[in-house]
Amino acid sequence: MNNLSRYRQLTDVHRQLPLFFQPWWLDAVCGDWEVAIVENEKGVQAVMPFQQEKKWGLRLLRNPPLCPYLGPQFLDSPAPPKQWAEEERLLEALLAQLPQYDYCQLTTVPGFENFPAFYQRQFSNSNRLTYLLEVSPSEEELFSQISSRLRQYIKSAQKSLRVEQEQQPDLALFLFWHQRAFSRKGSPYPFSLSLIEKTVTAAEAHQASLFQTAYDKHNRPVAMLWSPFDGQKSYHLLAATAPDATHNGALGLLTWNAIKQTKAHGLKQYDFEGSMDKGIEAFFRKFGGQRIPYLQFEHCSSRLWRWKQNLLG
Repeated sequence: MNNLSRYRQLTDVHRQLPLFFQPWWLDAVCGDWEVAIVENEKGVQAVMPFQQEKKWGLRLLRNPPLCPYLGPQFLDSPAPPKQWAEEERLLEALLAQLPQYDYCQLTTVPGFENFPAFYQRQFSNSNRLTYLLEVSPSEEELFSQISSRLRQYIKSAQKSLRVEQEQQPDLALFLFWHQRAFSRKGSPYPFSLSLIEKTVTAAEAHQASLFQTAYDKHNRPVAMLWSPFDGQKSYHLLAATAPDATHNGALGLLTWNAIKQTKAHGLKQYDFEGSMDKGIEAFFRKFGGQRIPYLQFEHCSSRLWRWKQNLLG
């Protein structure tokens, strides 16, 4: 049995893994993916799914779209100081299973810190940021952590907007809004309607989806937020507002509702899923979560791909 077939069978392991590591999620967002697995007589110790792509005749390994975190995941790691040595052993075993590639980029889960095994293989790494909000406090305490101005916007939005949880959201409209936001910033748009439809549908089928729309008093949609979840946390994955929306609290209200739903589902955290965009990062910060770094590793052995990155990004 190959690693991919073995991984699909590990239902007990899947309960421990983040949303983006689930086989059904990877099936939705990837055209071709594989996984490295390390096992011993007690069971699976570590896994590392990765997407495989072919571009310009080159083999690329990198996080697929709608997969902000992937990379190595340890399932049974001892406490420090033995932790580091054991994790490095597992990382060496995982990395040794990667196929030969021209370019590899892995963006890891928040909290992953053990980079020497990557360094020894000449990977570079850079820091990224997310905000994690623990939802165990009462709703009153959670609301009090939000910045005072945003609290006022949310209270105002609660009076003038209606929020619906959608099982069949208007994804074409969402895509139009989302594309406009990227276009205003001069950024290429990374998603397609078929990708978003396939992934939202898969999350709904696995009861792992919360998609909300805010409507104004004229029943016009003004903001949308998709925050899928796993057994531990919800993820602020996709959000957009109508280009002509005038209510400052619409997205804040949807986010606050998602946080309350995260708590109601018995989950531990709301993950704002990170952004290095100054405006988005400032919005996330206003909800009072803990700022957590995570790592992006990169290794390029192709002059052609390095030229492409330098010239085209």
